Amino acid sequence: MREFDLVRDRSEWLIRFGCVYVEHERTRSNVVVSNGQYLRIHLDPKRYPVEEVGWRSAIVHEDEAFIVIRKPAIIPVHPTVDNYSENALYQLSAMMGVRLFTTQRLDTEVSGLMVFAKSVEFQRRFNDLLSERAVRKHYRALVRTVPALGRHVHYMTRSARAPKTVTTTPGSDSLECALSIVQVKPLQNVFEVEIQLETGRTHQMPALHPLTLRRLFGCLFLPSRRGSSDRRQLQWFFLREPGR
Repeated sequence: MREFDLVRDRSEWLIRFGCVYVEHERTRSNVVVSNGQYLRIHLDPKRYPVEEVGWRSAIVHEDEAFIVIRKPAIIPVHPTVDNYSENALYQLSAMMGVRLFTTQRLDTEVSGLMVFAKSVEFQRRFNDLLSERAVRKHYRALVRTVPALGRHVHYMTRSARAPKTVTTTPGSDSLECALSIVQVKPLQNVFEVEIQLETGRTHQMPALHPLTLRRLFGCLFLPSRRGSSDRRQLQWFFLREPGR
């Protein structure tokens, strides 16, 4: 750490915080690094306001198999590349004293209901329900202009990294993304839109560039800004299909 002009306390904090990788693996304890080994350090990790969240009150359902929480916006679901602990998974696991498992993901800026499993078995069962489309996925979004009701299809280029490239025409290596605008409710100066996802591509909603949004729906999502009095500009909720 001397190479980066870091004092001992700061170096130890970066290690505990999950900012240090040795041979591409995160390490949260002191290890001996040999000459020639790969070492990566995130010197300025992005922070998230987990201390502002009442995690106990965020739980809306709990039983022996899973919990359902109302995830606030601006909080990641799971550890990020430079921050191991400021996320919903870590905070809830630490508070409850049990190991939890993710079953789905919401982008950091998105709020809404989500499920954490208490076992690998339930995690697998819930993921199967998602794969079978036995769970209806709905978003609520605030937009500036009225979008067209009905089904909309766009195409996402295959990529392991964000941001994703989204177009209105299919390509040779693209994934179909389908959603429906279910209803539009006028509010003061904006409109609340209910969106039902048919596909669940990673970053399917946030990937939509403003120009693409205009082309697809004739509208723009309002940005979710940290410090805003309303962080729910894009919100996710789900309903299980009847009879399942």
